Amino acid sequence: MNYTLSHILSHSLMAKAVVLSGQNVLETQPVESVSVIELPVERFVRKNEFVLTTAIGCQDEQIFLSFVKEIRDSGAAALAIAIGGYIHHIPRVVLTFAVENNFPLITLPWEIRFSDVIKSIISGIHQWEQLSQHNVDDLQREMLRFFLDGRSIRDALQAMAAVFGIKVALRQDGTGTVILPTGQAREEYFNPDFLDEAPPTGTGEASKWQKIRKTTFQIFPFQTLNQQNVSLIMTTDRPALLPIPDTTLDQAVTPLNLWFKMEQPHSEKIQEEKAAFLSQLIQGKWDDSKELEMKASSYGIALSDTFIVILGQPESDSSKNQRYLAKPKVEELILVCSSDLERKTFCAFYEELLVIFLETKDDGRKDFILFLDQVTKRLADADFPAFSWGIDDRPGSIPSLPNHFSQAKTALEIGRKYQGPGHRMIYSETAFYRALEALSRNEAANELVQNTLGQLIAYQGEHGLDLLPTLKCYINCKGNVSQAARVLSLQRQSLIYRIQKIEHLSGRSLSDPDDLFVFQLCLKLLND
Repeated sequence: MNYTLSHILSHSLMAKAVVLSGQNVLETQPVESVSVIELPVERFVRKNEFVLTTAIGCQDEQIFLSFVKEIRDSGAAALAIAIGGYIHHIPRVVLTFAVENNFPLITLPWEIRFSDVIKSIISGIHQWEQLSQHNVDDLQREMLRFFLDGRSIRDALQAMAAVFGIKVALRQDGTGTVILPTGQAREEYFNPDFLDEAPPTGTGEASKWQKIRKTTFQIFPFQTLNQQNVSLIMTTDRPALLPIPDTTLDQAVTPLNLWFKMEQPHSEKIQEEKAAFLSQLIQGKWDDSKELEMKASSYGIALSDTFIVILGQPESDSSKNQRYLAKPKVEELILVCSSDLERKTFCAFYEELLVIFLETKDDGRKDFILFLDQVTKRLADADFPAFSWGIDDRPGSIPSLPNHFSQAKTALEIGRKYQGPGHRMIYSETAFYRALEALSRNEAANELVQNTLGQLIAYQGEHGLDLLPTLKCYINCKGNVSQAARVLSLQRQSLIYRIQKIEHLSGRSLSDPDDLFVFQLCLKLLND
């Protein structure tokens, strides 16, 4: 979709023009503007400009060569030289440079007026832009007909590729799912590694041609009506092709929304069915094992498979509707990650929690660590909210899933409570925290906390002296007064005063191992 040198040369006005070099780029070299330039060149030439010149002042071969070099280095599309006035032939050294650099050098008869050439080129560019807009309008109408006729989005992409004269594909950002035109295999259509390496492009950023290895590509990101982030990926074998304007691409991709919008009701129904099956598994409510096995098989899992249960909680302030719309994409991303590890998986949302049953084989711990590392990265790349994770790392089969779900939920709650949102907690590592929680419900333990820290809390409230933070820091620094003073930004003598006040109010000594243990325990219980 470019106005090229070949279009200019096809005009009757250019019938006597002679192309001396760069003949193999005439069909592909785009032309965006036209100008008349004489010495000096400086910065007056734009990229992809058709330059006209009489070469006045270029009678010296070296000056002429320097002039042509500057025009070429400016990114001009071609240089057309009027022969018969100041220059009667092109020096061999100049012609050799143009041929070696594949730079189009064109001669024109002296009698051709530059004003006529400029008028024809400007008119040609304008007509080409109108034709291009007409082609995009036709493309929109054709894609709409495809949708109404029940044809696939792949047919729409194939039509788009034909109009633009390039290869196109859709990538659903975050999950990495790629949609290619009808009848195309990924390995045949693109370089096998290209789509994995092609970077995401931020919305609002003008798309342009880039290069990875030997693939020249342009990425145009857009958001569908149902809030999916999608990128149109275009590749070309024509290195001089101008980037397709974002305004043109925005108009071209608008009909694609019809296919994505049509997917939403179907996706919602799948979500409801999966959530119902998940609820059945979690609650252990099934009467017919054969029916259960058939249902599990429809989701690619079997009763004999062993799984690790992983729960994720999105830490987001988004509205419930926005989170719901994101659920299918999160689940799709989970399936991509499990496929990369060659593990079966079943996942669905249950009461706003993401529930994942990850198949495990030999080393279950290694499985879920690699899996969650990959999931976390893909979620971040797709701009999803951070997740907190709870994992029951003991493998179990489907009949034992209710118990494993309960323990994974306990791990999730403890992790969020003691480590904060966005962390992972494994159930086998929660024994200490579960013991703390049990103690926090014990009357004797609560009495111990009150007797040990009650006076400190009261004094702190009355006098504004941070005794509890001081106590924590001192214990964390293993009783090193100098280190604790630096952390707290206190003078050593001020810290010693606070320590003495803590010991006096609590009736316990920080130098006594038993009392130190009581302080640590009470601080833990107090935080609980």
